[in-house]
Amino acid sequence: MSRYENIECPVCKRIFAEGDDIVVCPECGTPHHRECYNYVGHCVNKGLHKTNFDFSDEEKLKKNNFDIVSAFKEASGNNGNSENNAPAAPPLPAFISAFDSDPQTIDGESISDVAATVRSNAPRFVRIFKRLEDGTKKLSWNWGAFFFGSLYYFYRKIYRQAVSLISLTVMLLVGSDFLFAKLAPKTMEVFVNASEFIAQNNAAEAQKLLSGVQSAADYNKAIIITYSFIALFLILRVAEALAADKIYKSTVTSLIKRVRVQLDNGAAFSTPMVNNENVNLSQEQMRRIYLSSKGGVNLFAPMIAFLAVQMLLNLI
Repeated sequence: MSRYENIECPVCKRIFAEGDDIVVCPECGTPHHRECYNYVGHCVNKGLHKTNFDFSDEEKLKKNNFDIVSAFKEASGNNGNSENNAPAAPPLPAFISAFDSDPQTIDGESISDVAATVRSNAPRFVRIFKRLEDGTKKLSWNWGAFFFGSLYYFYRKIYRQAVSLISLTVMLLVGSDFLFAKLAPKTMEVFVNASEFIAQNNAAEAQKLLSGVQSAADYNKAIIITYSFIALFLILRVAEALAADKIYKSTVTSLIKRVRVQLDNGAAFSTPMVNNENVNLSQEQMRRIYLSSKGGVNLFAPMIAFLAVQMLLNLI
């Protein structure tokens, strides 16, 4: 049993446990639960047998194989399962092949690959990327990046730049508080006390404090700090909006090139098994499905980033 320790069944995705009834493919050595093998009717890697695929090369499998079953479901937006937990067979997403007839390239990569990787709002980004590619545009305006800043970058999976930008925003917030405490402590004290009254639903006391804030000796300094922070924040947002599409273009094409290098180095796609039959996909289609699963958007990343920043600011 130790031979299959920490290895999952390729059909049900459960880790093999001591005492499991395991069937091993005589051609490639792929292990299955017996009931999973009987459900599929043959080895889950049957489509790879002609390539002399050998499951015993475990490290190469873990490192190089693309899980096209998960990618297929994620790209299609269909996480439903059929009876006995077999993957459902949705039609190929339209964005996978919608740009197949376009012969143009972006950074040396086909338009259809770029569209498959972008997924959400692909026509808009393909149009913008083309203009950036041919020099018609040097920069473009992205309203999502302007209103949401670094959170938009997290949403589009531009993680490295997103972390840098959100760190810069935190530095601006912390810096403004530091300047207030150093140069306008009395005004800051009034604002802090007023906010406490507001939190206690005592608006009258808060209004009384705020009405006398202009009498503070450092009030003018507080105004300068406030407007300076607002100006810097707007400059940052404008820069994020102007750079977003260009950075995203580089992120998308870099992902495509990285997958291409992996394939050139011997990576392979696992063949998806659906309703006891192979899904009839070409290698090109499987590659694009995989790209779309790695690209697209991430709804949770901006929420997590926002909550993390709030917790950090509260600690500071």
